[in-house]
Amino acid sequence: MGLVEYMKKSIRTDKLQLKKYREEASRYPNLRLQCRIRKRTGYMEYYVTDTKTRKRKYLGKKDYKFLVALQHKKLAERYVKILKNNIECKEKFCRSYISDTLEDVINGLPFAYKPNEKINESLASSAPIGHSKRRIQQSENPFKREELKIQTSFGLWVRTKSEMAIAEMLYSLGIEFYYEKGLTIRVKVIEEGTAYWTRKTVYPDFTIVLKDGSRIFWEHEGLLSKKDYNESNFQKLKTYSENGIYIPHNLILTSEGANNEIDMSGIKRIVEGWLMPLVEL
Repeated sequence: MGLVEYMKKSIRTDKLQLKKYREEASRYPNLRLQCRIRKRTGYMEYYVTDTKTRKRKYLGKKDYKFLVALQHKKLAERYVKILKNNIECKEKFCRSYISDTLEDVINGLPFAYKPNEKINESLASSAPIGHSKRRIQQSENPFKREELKIQTSFGLWVRTKSEMAIAEMLYSLGIEFYYEKGLTIRVKVIEEGTAYWTRKTVYPDFTIVLKDGSRIFWEHEGLLSKKDYNESNFQKLKTYSENGIYIPHNLILTSEGANNEIDMSGIKRIVEGWLMPLVEL
């Protein structure tokens, strides 16, 4: 869920609360509640003043429920004031906010300035070595190569739009990374009741190499609604853990929501707040 969608959802909730507290405030009479402490006894004395006639009436023990009702009225009126202010501020924010995700910025460009896949591919193939500080290395994963159908603005072929958005963010921030780079790890195998360890090559979605040579791995999960995917994903994370790859040590794990939406503002917080400081060390 993006920031604007979250804010609109918050506005809808605030409006429901506003209706509730308006009804709550209207249930009680329009009287002003006041109190004072008697100096000799220290007793708290409550009284009400009619806002029209200015007549004062003192409340005794038998008026306890009426006293509480007036306190609830004032609380409800205070909530109404705050909610009206917050709704106005949030609506103003939604009208003026401009998304700063790379995908939305690109979509807002005039057509002539938008990245063109054919031009990018032509430039990538014709540019001499050393023309760019970062050479784009394509996926090393041999599994289902036909799924690599989406190309980023800088020429990397990925499998999903979510992976494209993450790759664009990393690239725009100057973070060097590999997409689906081979990683050899130890895997425990059980055959006919006998357990032994073997080696296997896996392909994390993203691999970030830090200046000290250590690596950060990033897996983005996109099919959590499928049972078989969940089972294989659990096994993958278990194997990662057995090889010293786990959250938050050196593994970033993100996923999509129930409707396959990706929270890019949340991912941006992870990159800028957690990953960037490590990259800059």
